[in-house]
Amino acid sequence: MKILLAHNYYRSSAPSGEDAVFRNERTLLERNGIEIIPFERFNDDIDDSTVAKRIRLALNYAWSAETYHEISAIIRRTRPDLAHFHNIFPLISPSAESTMSEVRMERGIETAMITVLRQLPRKSRIISPVRQAAMIA
Repeated sequence: MKILLAHNYYRSSAPSGEDAVFRNERTLLERNGIEIIPFERFNDDIDDSTVAKRIRLALNYAWSAETYHEISAIIRRTRPDLAHFHNIFPLISPSAESTMSEVRMERGIETAMITVLRQLPRKSRIISPVRQAAMIA
C-alpha cells in the first residue's frame, strides 16, 4: 500500500501537537510496511517581507496553483492508494482536494482523502483510519 502523506508544519519556533501527530503516524505506517510518499510544507519558508508577498500568501491560502500542479504530478508519478492530508493551511491549501478528485476521475486511481480538521467541534472531528490501515496491511 502506498500513502501520500501531506502536512503543513507550523513554525519551528512554535512546534505543534499536529506536527508531532503527523511524525508519529508516519513512523507507525512505515514500521508496518506502508510506503510513504511525503508532501510537506513548512511555515518557516513563508516570506512575507513585502506587501506583494503577503497578498500572494493570502491568495494561495484559498487556492495554490503551485500545490495543485505539484500534487498532481506526484500522484500521476507514484499512483498512491490513499492520500492523508493533515494540516493544509496556509501553504498546501484546498487545491490539494481538487487535485485528488480530478486525478481519480481522470486516471481511475482509487484514492481517499482524509483531512484532520482542527476547526470542527471535538464530537464531529474526522478521525483518521490510517492507523487501522497500517495494522491491516
